[in-house]
Amino acid sequence: MNTTDIKPLIAYLSSNAILQEELESNQQQSLHSFSFVYNTTHLWSMRLADENYYRIVRRLPCRTVNYIDHSINETMNHCSQTTINEFSVKETVNTQKWFYEHQHPVDCSNKKFAIIHNHAWSGIGSTIHQVVWAFGEALAQNRIAVYETPGNWVYGDCKFGTLDCFFLPITNCSIPSKVDGTRTIRIPANRGHWEKPRYPDVFQNRTFTWYRSQLLFYLMRYNAQTLAHVQHLIAQSFHPPSVDLHHPYIALYVRRSDKVTGKEMSQAYSLSQYFNLFDNDTHQTNITTIYFN
Repeated sequence: MNTTDIKPLIAYLSSNAILQEELESNQQQSLHSFSFVYNTTHLWSMRLADENYYRIVRRLPCRTVNYIDHSINETMNHCSQTTINEFSVKETVNTQKWFYEHQHPVDCSNKKFAIIHNHAWSGIGSTIHQVVWAFGEALAQNRIAVYETPGNWVYGDCKFGTLDCFFLPITNCSIPSKVDGTRTIRIPANRGHWEKPRYPDVFQNRTFTWYRSQLLFYLMRYNAQTLAHVQHLIAQSFHPPSVDLHHPYIALYVRRSDKVTGKEMSQAYSLSQYFNLFDNDTHQTNITTIYFN
């Protein structure tokens, strides 16, 4: 990642009021915005997208981030209308709805499938991103992605052995009994490299960064057990014990030093250096509390 300014880019979502207006005008829905969003995407966190995100972004100076990797060369700026439109709540809702409907057809009998198998043996984030690559490859071939069960995902400590241990099922279709190389193929999830990203036709003109984040968002929809666990941790750590009363949240990713030995980073950085990068921004946006995990 090359940046013209190494301070973190804050991606933001629009308010619930704007979301409701857009959904009702564009999709003729009379339902409450969050109810509609949840029922069509199963993204419980969408209700946290409110005016506070706009407030934060309006206070920050415009910054440009360049993403360069293999054949990818993209530029994002959170003041650019193109970036604003692409990362809007409306686009997220429409995209997640498309993923859900593709993966949950009324009739599975006439569909093509890709069985995701052979998970990588690395960190949890690394393994999930390689599943994201396999999922994206399945969609690019107009196939429904299914997990091989029992799988060998090292973090899948339930009977499935897949991401389904923590997240909602990837599909409602059963695993095909026969792999014929035509209707059903197998895609390994241990070599997830996006050297030449491929997209379904509907997403051909989208940026790689946006598309990859949408794939990840779909795969990591909390199941009931995970959501209950998260809410329990919130109740223990937050006072008052409600996630709704403490947002907006800004995520700061602290890159591990093992990336230095692998030459993905030129050097390691201390936590104080990370915090100094956005200290001025926190003062401008009246952020007073930082939760460090």
